[in-house]
Amino acid sequence: MMVSAKTLIEINNRKRKLLTEENEKYYSDLLIYIRSNMSVSERATEEILLEILEHLLEGQREGKTAEEIFGKNPKEYADEILGLLPKEKLTGWLSFIAVVAADLLGIVLMISGLILFIVSQFREVDPEIFLIKELVVFLVNLSMSLALAAVVFRFIKKSVYLQNAKAEKKFSLEIFFIVGTGGALMIAFTAFFPDFGPSVTVSWPVQILAGFVIWASVRVAKKIFANK
Repeated sequence: MMVSAKTLIEINNRKRKLLTEENEKYYSDLLIYIRSNMSVSERATEEILLEILEHLLEGQREGKTAEEIFGKNPKEYADEILGLLPKEKLTGWLSFIAVVAADLLGIVLMISGLILFIVSQFREVDPEIFLIKELVVFLVNLSMSLALAAVVFRFIKKSVYLQNAKAEKKFSLEIFFIVGTGGALMIAFTAFFPDFGPSVTVSWPVQILAGFVIWASVRVAKKIFANK
C-alpha cells in the first residue's frame, strides 16, 4: 500500500527528534527550503526528505555531521534535489485550488454573517447578496490569495539561507509589505465594487451556518484524502 504524504511527514517529525542540535539545524533548513517549492510533487518531496533524514541518522550514528555528509553548501545540495523531483500533476494543483477556494468561501460566509449579526444589533440591515458581483469579487480575491501564497512561499525559500541579520530584517519587511498591501487591496476591492446582477436575500444565521458547513467539510475531506 502506498504511504501518504501525511504519514511520511509524521514519520519525519518523529525521526527528526533523534538528530543532534547541529544536525537538526542543518536538516531543518534543508527541509524548509525544499518544502517551500510549490511546483514539485508533495509526496515525492516527502519521500526524498525522509530518505535524506535516514541517511543523516545513519551517518550520525557513525559520528558524522550533516555538513560532512552533505557538504558545506546545503543550498546547492537542496537545489540538486529539487532538480530531480517530479513536478506536481495538474490534478494536484486543481485539488489545491479547490481546497483554498472552499476554505475561503466558508470563511467569507462566516465573517459576512457575523458582521451582519453585529450591525443588526444597532440598526436594520439588508442581507441582499448580488450573485454575479459576489462571484466576481470571490474569484478576484481567490486569485489574489493564491498569488500572495506563492509570493510568501517564494520568500520563505529565499530567506532560509540568508547570511546576516540585515538581510533577514529586509526580508521580514518585504513580507509584511506584500501581505499588508495584498490584504488591503482585497478589502478595498470587496468594499467598493459596485452592486449589479440578480440578487437573493440570505439572513445572517444562514450565512454563518453555510460557511461553517463548508469550512468543516473541507477539514473532514482533507483528513480523509490525506490518509490515502
